[in-house]
Amino acid sequence: MVTGFACMPIALAAASPDAPDPLGPVAPYQGGAADDRGVGTQATPQLAAVQLNGRELSNGIPIIAQPGGGALVALEYFLSALSLHAEHDDQGYRIDTPIGTARLPAESLSEVQGYVYVDTRSLAKAFASEVRFDPAEYALQVNTPWAAQSTSRAQSAAGTAAAADVSAPFASLSQVRSETDYVRNDLSHNTLVTTDLGGALGPGYWRVRYYDDLAGQRRADTWSWVTGAGDRRYLLGRQIVGLNALLPTFYLTGAQMAATNRPSLVFGPNLGYGELAASRFDAPRTVRGKGPPGGTAELRRNGQVIAQTTIRLDGTYEFPDQPITVASLEVAVYERGRPDTPFRVEQITEQASDQLLPAGVWVQHTGIGTTANPLDSVSSGLNDRSGFYQWRQGLTDSVTAMAALQVVGDQRNELAGAAALLPGLGAWAGFAAHGRYGNAWQVYGEGARGAAFWRANFQRQDAGYIAVDSPQREDDNVEAGWTFAPNLRASLVGRHYRDPGTAPIDFLKPAFSWQPRADLAFSARPDFDGRYTFYGNWVPQPGWRVALTRYNPRTDLEIERRYPNGYGLRAMLTEDSQLGHRASLLADGWRLGGRPIGWTAGVLAGEGRVGFLLDAAGELYPGLSLHAQYLDDPLLRNARPDPGPLLSVALVADFAVTPSGLARGSFRPELFNAGGISGRIAGADGAFDASRARGTGVLVDGRIRGEVDANGRFYLADLAPGVYTLELDAEKLPLEYQPTNRERRVEVKAGAVTRLDFPVTLRLGMAGRVNERAGHPLAGARVTVTDGAGKVLAEATSDAWGYYRIDGLAPASYRVSASAAGKQATRTTTLSDRFLFEQDLIIDATTEHGEPP
Repeated sequence: MVTGFACMPIALAAASPDAPDPLGPVAPYQGGAADDRGVGTQATPQLAAVQLNGRELSNGIPIIAQPGGGALVALEYFLSALSLHAEHDDQGYRIDTPIGTARLPAESLSEVQGYVYVDTRSLAKAFASEVRFDPAEYALQVNTPWAAQSTSRAQSAAGTAAAADVSAPFASLSQVRSETDYVRNDLSHNTLVTTDLGGALGPGYWRVRYYDDLAGQRRADTWSWVTGAGDRRYLLGRQIVGLNALLPTFYLTGAQMAATNRPSLVFGPNLGYGELAASRFDAPRTVRGKGPPGGTAELRRNGQVIAQTTIRLDGTYEFPDQPITVASLEVAVYERGRPDTPFRVEQITEQASDQLLPAGVWVQHTGIGTTANPLDSVSSGLNDRSGFYQWRQGLTDSVTAMAALQVVGDQRNELAGAAALLPGLGAWAGFAAHGRYGNAWQVYGEGARGAAFWRANFQRQDAGYIAVDSPQREDDNVEAGWTFAPNLRASLVGRHYRDPGTAPIDFLKPAFSWQPRADLAFSARPDFDGRYTFYGNWVPQPGWRVALTRYNPRTDLEIERRYPNGYGLRAMLTEDSQLGHRASLLADGWRLGGRPIGWTAGVLAGEGRVGFLLDAAGELYPGLSLHAQYLDDPLLRNARPDPGPLLSVALVADFAVTPSGLARGSFRPELFNAGGISGRIAGADGAFDASRARGTGVLVDGRIRGEVDANGRFYLADLAPGVYTLELDAEKLPLEYQPTNRERRVEVKAGAVTRLDFPVTLRLGMAGRVNERAGHPLAGARVTVTDGAGKVLAEATSDAWGYYRIDGLAPASYRVSASAAGKQATRTTTLSDRFLFEQDLIIDATTEHGEPP
């Protein structure tokens, strides 16, 4: 698969057995890094309604409409809608359903923006269900053979708190995610701690984002309390407001309100960071994507690194609060232990189709307040009265109109525009904006017809449009190309850019991607400034790879050898047009000291110096991960002044704060109406070995949504508000543990984690065989268990092979007797902490009573 300038096999098929499941917990859009194989040739995901067995679910699902009425469907959301659990390997996915195991082979999967999509035909076949996309309703119709059970989740979500056995808390601290980034060399060192907190409060939920550089600069950057139901939502607090890429973004401390006639679409999982109402095209946005766990993602604007983050162990990364302008951002994704050349570069572009709303859908969003931050004691900041109003409406399925007004202090901006599907030309959007000191306009779009594809963006800003002293800016980007075959695409890419702060850019150059064989691939395209990035990849035989890569001033030739046990060796030659040449020999693996920790170590030599690379990434504790790198790079040391070795450490703590303790979290920064359930398995009448319950499934409305960990705890995240029926998968519990209450009705509230514990009673048992002294089995023998007082507690009958089994006994000593044909044998058995086998009884045919030997 060609992604960016990289020509790589699909990540799913190449995943290491120790790598996390690529189906992560985050949405596959919201400004996700896009595949730039001729950007705009494949439609961006749109949020569709879901009608499951005749009921419309409260949350939508990302789909990509296809010619002929079919669609690609985001697999993660499809499985969530059906409350199903997936396991994957290099063959594809296995999904347990009430009528058996469904299988989705790897060849049926597509990767869009780093996420897995499946076409409706493959889903229908795999699940023996009706799965079709209705473009008129813009809804995914799903009808399963297990309809009665499938609708239970929708029914429970519509339930009331009165139907719950366990209620959600009134107030809570439910989510904590903190990332500490530390960088040090001989010239400088810096630390930044970013902490997100969230929880429930009354009829709503709250969020806070806090920054601290451990050197006196600290502030609560954004904070809010969100409530509302039905067609309205309300926010009190401080968030960044970005209504359109042409309008300046600003902080608003005050009140916001959003209303719509399609809450499942506008208030659903399509929300971006800080948004009260979903707006796919709005800025700022959270840039998201996927990459190799433990690796690094760099966000670049016009080639300059503006943010860097470690890729999480679930394979995801995100850059919040990024004001996106078309074709100005890109993400360079680096594998763990490969800090030089990215294996993928992804362009972040707006799509005109993002802005289309279904016919009749309208959204209104307004707010009023000030730019001041009363929770920032360090920076005085601005204190301007501010407000805004935005209106959007789908006039038809092909035309959406929008208008906005915002006032920040003495700066006033108005905007009007529309997005449309033009027959034969694709999706296009146009905006005109007026400011106090100047104007701005923007037209952009994308489309495809047959083998041809195209995209374009034209943007102008007058001097003084953003502020009285802001310069004039011009930015035009175009690309047009042809798909000769599924494995061969070529295009022309052009750019005209003028900004007083940078050198002028003008170019028109070819780009291509070609994969003649599964083991051979090439791609090349001009960068933002016209310099070429290219990638060539060759797999001469299994386990071997040769790659040639160029990105910005650096070219790398790499030879890699992978071994079946997960270890690898690679040799690299690097040429940097600014810093010189270097050779590297590196080893890596996925385990360290028996723990699942990825590591890389090796020697770097060049420019008369010898250096090293030490890199490790892994989860230290459920929810706590660390990525550390110590790099002595001869090329970097060749700079003046010499920065010395570079130490970088990223420590990420992502916890759900549950009433039963800390659990591995899955923090979502969006203002999304979701809650969770946590709990543990505990012994009701004595000691409980929690490790023996590890892997026991937790069922939500009859579907497995999580598992018990080695401490006997579980955490279920991202549940819509409502009432759910929870139970343990008793078949996976150890034989001797039985739940006291098999089913509980639990209330879920947005922002809260509701506690539900499952007491289990230790009930043991025994099994054995009844034989004659000669060794022949005795069928039909009556086996009885009595206590010390002679009371019969249990009975069984031996089968045709003489076997018997008795369950449900409390820990104690028992007298076990077997009788047949007037003969009897007796033994004493003590049950303490587990089921006992081989409790055999031998009936002596020559005596009336006999003890076993």
